Amino acid sequence: MPHVEKLAKEVYSKNKRIKTIKVNVDKHSELVEFFNIGSIPCLVMVQNGEEKGRYGGGISSAGLRGFYEKAKVLAS
Repeated sequence: MPHVEKLAKEVYSKNKRIKTIKVNVDKHSELVEFFNIGSIPCLVMVQNGEEKGRYGGGISSAGLRGFYEKAKVLAS
């Protein structure tokens, strides 16, 4: 998902408190279970160890921007 990586870098360059981490679900099945991942790709927004948002399946650039806008508000 190149658009995710591109937007993640853009967002991080503006706000170091918003990080996007890519996880190999085959190697980290404990995270799949912990976050109850049912589809890939899946973006999970976490703040202070608590899930604050989730976006699963195919994601458009506009949908991704909205997801990151919510993260910006939480990081303020």
